[in-house]
Formats: sequence, structure tokens, C-alpha cells
Amino acid sequence: MFFLLISVALAQLALPKQELVLISTLEGKIHALNSLGVYQWTLDTNKPLISSYYSEIAFEENPAPLITTLSGEVVEFVNGNFIKLRQNIKDLVERPPDYVRNRIYIGEKSLRAYILDKNSGDVLGYYENSQQFSQDKTSETITIGLVNYMYSVLDANTMNTIYNISYTELLTLHKTINIHKTNTDFFSYLQNIDGAITALHSFDTAGELSKEVYIPEYTQKIKLNNVGNNMIYAELVDENDEGKNVFALTHEPLLMIEGQIEEKVYWWWVILLLIPLLYGLLKRKKTIQVMKSEAAVETVEVVEKKKIELFVDKILGHGSQGTTVFEGMFQERPVAVKRMLKNCIKEAKQEVSLLIKADAHPNVVTFFAWEEDDTFVYLAFEKCVGTLADVVTESIKKKKKGLKIKKIPEILKLLHDSALGLSYLHKLNIVHRDIKPMNILIDSKNIAKIADMASGKRLAKDVSSFGTQAHGSSGWQPKEVLANQRRTKAVDIFSLGCTFYYSLTKGGHPFGSRIQRDNNILSSNYSLKGISNEAKHLIQKMIQMDFSKRPQIDYVHQHCLFWSSQIKLNFLQDVSDLLEAEGNGSLLEIELECYCKFMMDRPWDEVLGAEFIANLGKYRKYDHSSVKDLLRVIRNKMHHFHDMPELLKVLVGPMPDGFFEFFDKRFPLLFITLFDYLEISGNRLISKYIKI
Repeated sequence: MFFLLISVALAQLALPKQELVLISTLEGKIHALNSLGVYQWTLDTNKPLISSYYSEIAFEENPAPLITTLSGEVVEFVNGNFIKLRQNIKDLVERPPDYVRNRIYIGEKSLRAYILDKNSGDVLGYYENSQQFSQDKTSETITIGLVNYMYSVLDANTMNTIYNISYTELLTLHKTINIHKTNTDFFSYLQNIDGAITALHSFDTAGELSKEVYIPEYTQKIKLNNVGNNMIYAELVDENDEGKNVFALTHEPLLMIEGQIEEKVYWWWVILLLIPLLYGLLKRKKTIQVMKSEAAVETVEVVEKKKIELFVDKILGHGSQGTTVFEGMFQERPVAVKRMLKNCIKEAKQEVSLLIKADAHPNVVTFFAWEEDDTFVYLAFEKCVGTLADVVTESIKKKKKGLKIKKIPEILKLLHDSALGLSYLHKLNIVHRDIKPMNILIDSKNIAKIADMASGKRLAKDVSSFGTQAHGSSGWQPKEVLANQRRTKAVDIFSLGCTFYYSLTKGGHPFGSRIQRDNNILSSNYSLKGISNEAKHLIQKMIQMDFSKRPQIDYVHQHCLFWSSQIKLNFLQDVSDLLEAEGNGSLLEIELECYCKFMMDRPWDEVLGAEFIANLGKYRKYDHSSVKDLLRVIRNKMHHFHDMPELLKVLVGPMPDGFFEFFDKRFPLLFITLFDYLEISGNRLISKYIKI
């Protein structure tokens, strides 16, 4: 789409008869002359057209790091020789991401365009990636497109950059222009330009952007030019060219390491390419596969690729920008195949690069393979039976899959899985940025898995916040995203909090209907009706407007919402023992009694009933208005449960679930109020249960 827009814009240019020539230089400046050599204007893009970064360990790597030339060719330094690869940087960027010996190799392409007044050079509009053209209408404009190719090598453990190389070219129609060598004014200007010239471009009278790059036809050496800030580029030079500012692959900045140019052929790449071709000749291509079920026999069309089989009639779901998920097969296992348009390759590479590091966790979806053709990118993931949205709401899709709505304990287990998966991502400094029920998958073993990492971002070490570029889905983003403010990992906590409420209320949302959500988020207008006190306590923290007050993900998955009945009873016993240890009339007892006073509107003996109370009088005298004494009753009955009369055992229910439920129904605020008090007061007991 980007190239189409630029091509249309160029085709519509109404230019004067005099040609306009553009000269791009290394530091990112584009000078405009007419073909007679008269200077017109200069556009400063503020970004070098060639750049690189090499860490301290980059030149200790095997294979050696790559270096780009002014024309986008790639060389490497091996055994004392510079070796020119057959692939250029564009070829490297177009490759699928790769993972070899704990290194991730990944490419990225980005697009920019300037709309200029052709006479003055004033910038009238600017376009970048998915943004729209912002152009002041004028009949005399030109469009300059810039395509940046970046190839990076990352450490898979730390995700730190080992090195990267970047090359930017002006978008052209590649029609060579002819400027006569007798035009001394023009070539005199070229010689006086400050900075290395990367290319010449011209708008000819037909309105086409043309290009000519000057590279010596016969070269015997390569020199490395140091342009500062740890950025170098390679240059093919004539044998008699002495060269200046030569950069060595050593710590001596003026030493030039020479070597013959060799064309390095990767025979193993050739073999790998031949294998699928031979395989295709030997094996008859399948186009129809019969799938049998108990009810009927169904015919399914199969698109067979090198490794991934795609069942185009078996659609699992749809995403944005033409993305579709199909059933498929990979290495004889059922998979989900995510098919994305080729113009979404950046998002695909982003998703794969993050999953390569993160999918070792059981609560992150597993990535298997990547393939692409001229139109689509295909990603193969483990196949799951549905999404979290499917298993908590009524839907036709759910019924087709035979899914059943889960009960609250089962839903809580899935939510806990989700929190554990997100915790793993955050430990890797990965921010998901699009958490919602539709992006949490459920496998056949009822395990929840974080999926769809296309919007994810890996933060650099010791970096906690990032920029304001929009990501995520409407209605699931916090205020700082909607207000275009800087964000932190807390964006995921907010989205997960909304997901929790959605799941526990079978499709509800704390910020209302779909149309109202974003406005309600901005105005902090929410409701947490219909959920337990423990869930309300946690979710209220997670969806706070002030992102700095939202809890860390490790707090979330350890919260008492996910505790079993036994752990909750242990907590109540520990609180009781703590009060007893402090002694009668202690400050802790006074504060706790005041904090919990609102939770009882009458003496607790009236709530427990005469039969239960009759069993207490034999052992100890209690103050029926005291929370401390109520906790002691619960503690003592836990310890002497087997000594209780059978009728009383039936009344309170079995240990531990029935026993805890007996007291929780009669004092629904007791447990969460004690938990909240100890948390707010910073009591050491809370650290026994929540470790951050």
C-alpha cells in the first residue's frame, strides 16, 4: 500500500521542464539541484541513511558481524579477509526470523515519506508506516519516500542487541538518468558536498523518480569508514585508493585490515532449498483430504506448503488487517496456522521474536514454524480449543467447538494461569500491550495461555517506560494509552483486570458497554458489581487510573482471590495466633477491632446460631462482639473438628471447603477485611503469603 501511494503521488507530479536532481548523503541530507548544477534547496531528514551499532562483544562473535556498504551490499570479516555476501541487506531483512546458538537474527523494514514544495523545499506533509498522509494541498509538490532496512542480532537470554546494521534508500522507479560529463557545474557541486554521497536521484520531465549509484566496477579492497558514535560502513575501493578515516576491527583506530573481496557461497543454503523441491517432485501433491467424523464425512481443501499444511475450509478465527487463523498440520501434529498479509510482516516478525524467547512457559502459547509466499506470512502455533472469551460466554462459536461455560473455580484457575503467563513475560521485560479475553487461549487440558504477541514490546535493560505509539484494542486500554502518555508494564495489569471482571461476570466489563468504555476509562467511571469481595479487592487495584499504584503482576497471581479454602483457613489461624501473641489490649488488637467493626452489625453468636454456640460454652468464655474472639473460635474448631458432634459437623460442612464456606457465608467481609488491614498496615504476616 505504501509503495502504491508513493507511486501514485509520483505519477501525478506536474513538474517544470527543467529536471530536478536529488543528491542523498550519508548523514541524511537530501540536496536538490537542477540538471545544470544550480542549487535549489536541502531537506535534512535528521537520520543517517547508513548507521550501525556494535556492542563490545560483537567482533568476538562467530559468525562475524556484518557491515553494510553505501549501496546496501553486505560484507563480513572472516579469517583476515573481507567477504562480500551474495545477499544484500534487503535480502537479509526479508528472511524469516531465525534462532541459532542462542542468537536471534531478525530484520525490520520501516517507511517514511516527505511531501515538499518543489520550488522552496518546504515540508508540507509527512507520512510514517501506518500513519496517513498529512499534506497541504498545492499544485506544485514532490514526494520523497525513504525505506529503512535494519538487520539485528540479539542475545536470546537478555534480548540485548549484539549488533545491528541499518540502510536507507530513497524510494525510486529505478529509471537511470544521464547527466553529461561536460556539465562541469553539476559535478563540481558533487565534489564539494560535505559527506559521503549514497546516490543520485532525479525527477525527469515525465515525473518519474530515477536513480543512479556510483560504485567502482573493479575493486580489489574494502575499507571501513568510521563516522563516529560507534557507527561504521564498508566501502568498495579501487586498489590505488589510499582511503581516509579507516576503521579497523581492532582497538587501533587508524589501522586498516586489508583483504581480498570474495563471493561467499553458502552451499548449505542451496542444499536446504533443493530438499523441498526434490521432495515435491517425489511426492504427489495433495489437494483434497477427507476428514471423517461420527456424524458425517467432510471434504476439506488443503493448501500444502513446505512444512505447514493449511486447511483453508477450517477457520478458527479472524483478526485485524486481514489476518485469519486456520486449522493445520505441522510435523504430524495439529496446529493453528495464523495467515497474515505480507504487509504485516513487521508485526509477524515482532510476534515471533518475542515468542522465541517466551514460549518455554506453559502459560504462553508455543510457536512452531514460520513460512511465507508472495502474498502471505504463515505462523504455526500449538492448537487450542478456544479462547477465554469462548469458555465464559454463550456463543455459537463455543457451541460448535463443544465448549462449556466454566464454573467460578474453573474460571479462577484459568485467570491464575493467565497471570502466571504474564508474569513470565514481564520477567523477560516484555510488555504484551493487547491483553484481552480473546488473546488468552485454552488448550485441551484446560490450561490458559497468553497469545497474540504482535503488539508486544521488549524493553531494554533498566528501562521501565516506553513511548506513546498506539497499540492494543479499544475498550481494554488504560487511561495513559488513550491520553497518549508514556506507559509501563502497568498497561498489561489494567487490561488483565478488565479481563478478570469479564470472565467472572460472563462477559461484563467494569467500564460498561463497548461504545462507552473508552470515555468511561478516561473519566474513571466503573462498576464492579456481581463479583466476590476478594475479586473486587484485586480488580479495583488493577484498574486504578494512576498506573504507578497498580500492583505488580507477581502480586496479582499471589492474591488471596486465588487461594484455596485451606490456605484461607491457615491465614485466619495465623491472624488469630498473632493477636494472641501480642496480648490483650495490644495496639494491633485495638486497630484491628476498629478496622473490622463495620463488618458485624450484631454480635457474632446470633449469626452462628444456638446449636453452634451451645458447643462453645464448655471450653472458654468469649466476647461475642470481638473479632479477636471470633477468630479464636474458628481456630479452635479447625483444630478440634474431629471432636465435634456429628450433627455439628454436618452443619458446618467438611474440611476445608465446607468449613470455610460456613463462616464465609455468615461473615462475608471478615476474611477480605483482615487481609486488607494487614496489607495496608504492612504487617509482616502478609509477606508469608505474598512474596514480591
